[in-house]
Amino acid sequence: MADRPTIRDVARVAGVSVSTVSRVFTHPERFRDETRTKVHAAVEQLNYAPNKFAAALTTGRTENIGLIVPNLANPLFPEMVKAAQHQARGYRLAALLGDCDDDPDEEQRLIQTLAKDVDGFLLFSSLLRDEQIATMGALRPTVFVNREVAGYPCVLVDALQGMRLLTQYLRNLGHTSVFYLPGPANSWAAGDRRAAIERAAEETGLKLDVREPSRSTFESGTLAARYWAN
Repeated sequence: MADRPTIRDVARVAGVSVSTVSRVFTHPERFRDETRTKVHAAVEQLNYAPNKFAAALTTGRTENIGLIVPNLANPLFPEMVKAAQHQARGYRLAALLGDCDDDPDEEQRLIQTLAKDVDGFLLFSSLLRDEQIATMGALRPTVFVNREVAGYPCVLVDALQGMRLLTQYLRNLGHTSVFYLPGPANSWAAGDRRAAIERAAEETGLKLDVREPSRSTFESGTLAARYWAN
């Protein structure tokens, strides 16, 4: 197998210095069209792929973002991840995905492991404890999705409005009571939804029967259905 082309090969074919090739990749606006064209033509001719890890040492950017979810088996998260990946591609970013299996300590470990390879994190329904956030948040810029954390950008769902629409719909169908299965006790999003449905049910006049907190799994739903059926 032939050796892979190097940045020195690109510089030789383009007739420029190695440092010029490097800077054309990182700061193309600083060069004339003629120079950029020579470099890009050499890259195409040699089928050269820049080493992103080496570039990161120079620019401080990996062009990766980390996406961490509590559990990919939860049907809520694949669509959210897909949307984030789509947006990332628009900015020429690669998305690295981690599943912490509903474990805040595993979420912390994933963040620490990926921090050196990403420019920032999107944490979906993060389960991190407050003391963990204080440590992890300093590693890379972080956006929390479906969790409110003071001092950080957050993308939130209007849980109260959603529960108002839901409870009013059930009331209009003639129902007088609601059986509600909350998520994990350590989930901010689950707590936010529970508070929202409690308020909405009170406003609508529905009796609310709340099950004990549990993991967001098919098995938990099955057990709850058996409880309700009895």
